[in-house]
Amino acid sequence: MTKIAHSPVSIDAAGVTDQGRKRGHNEDQFLIATLRRSMVIENTSLPLKAERMLEGSAEGTVLMVADGMGGEGGGQVASSIAVNTIAEYVCNVMPWVVRHQTTTSTPSRTRMHTLPEIRQGLVSALEEGESSILRVAGQAGHSARMGTTLTLAYLLWPGLYVAHAGDSRCYLYRRGTLAQLTKDHTVAQQMAEHGIEVDDDSQLHHVLWNALGGGGDSKLLPEVQRFNLEPGDVILLCSDGLNKELDDDEITAVLREMLSGGPGRAAVADIDTTVTEGTAPKVVVRSPGSPPAYSKAAEEAGAEATLDDLRAEDLAAAVRAKAASAAASARIAASVDATLTEGTAPSTFAERTARRLVDLANAAGGSDNITVVVARLG
Repeated sequence: MTKIAHSPVSIDAAGVTDQGRKRGHNEDQFLIATLRRSMVIENTSLPLKAERMLEGSAEGTVLMVADGMGGEGGGQVASSIAVNTIAEYVCNVMPWVVRHQTTTSTPSRTRMHTLPEIRQGLVSALEEGESSILRVAGQAGHSARMGTTLTLAYLLWPGLYVAHAGDSRCYLYRRGTLAQLTKDHTVAQQMAEHGIEVDDDSQLHHVLWNALGGGGDSKLLPEVQRFNLEPGDVILLCSDGLNKELDDDEITAVLREMLSGGPGRAAVADIDTTVTEGTAPKVVVRSPGSPPAYSKAAEEAGAEATLDDLRAEDLAAAVRAKAASAAASARIAASVDATLTEGTAPSTFAERTARRLVDLANAAGGSDNITVVVARLG
């Protein structure tokens, strides 16, 4: 949890990336960074240690998600280059410190002004990211078609700047409603905006007209917008691996569930378990009252899923509640406990929610790399 200077909010942010069930490697990248003033003391007559770092309060937060493309490992290279380059540009070139001006009529109050160059700075940051990709793409041993989507959320209270190219997404969840802040830069979306119907299974939904790199001749056109934030808002960035598997209603249901302290045990309360000696536990999901993604996953898998498909915490609770005295239940519970002990259990809302969404997307099919970044303003 990071307290943002000169604001009433703190930010709880976390990200999860996963290669999915059907991809051999992960070409997604994400970044979460806190912007703050700092000073390195090289030498002083004061009773301070030399080379001591003095850090000011956090001024803002940067969130990024990139979904690489290009094959032959080029996508992973492109997304890495883009995130690194843009992070360096934001840190070293862009003006990001919030200026404060005391009003003469009410000296006890302050007004905050974000610097006017931010919009153009974000455009330049994405352009610099593309230039770095193109320089590497022209070198021997690298794919000339390498490219990446890039979605960036730049939080400078009370403003949210969103810079975007491609079909990764930025959402804002506020008071029970989920709004997509970015447009998908796909040919299918362009056609839809011109009143041309496109089949849901058309490949045009996966053809980008705007991205960083990619080997085409089209000019990068970053989309930059500004929004006002409120305490309690949740910002969600994701690669298309999430929204390929979960629609907006399903994502909304998960956010509501997590904000209410979930996931509730109802999500996995009706579970049958069978254990054969010497084999891994198998969990059969019967979930008429579960969130949509669980029902979808159960239906597509023939109402059967492995232990990995569901959160270990939920399985442990459900199994103990269902058959605490059964030997099979004890063996499964022991296996779950071992998983929890060996792994790092998510501890914050953002960590739990990002992990939950990725797990559900995998359970629903996991056809692509999945990356989710969640930030909650508390």
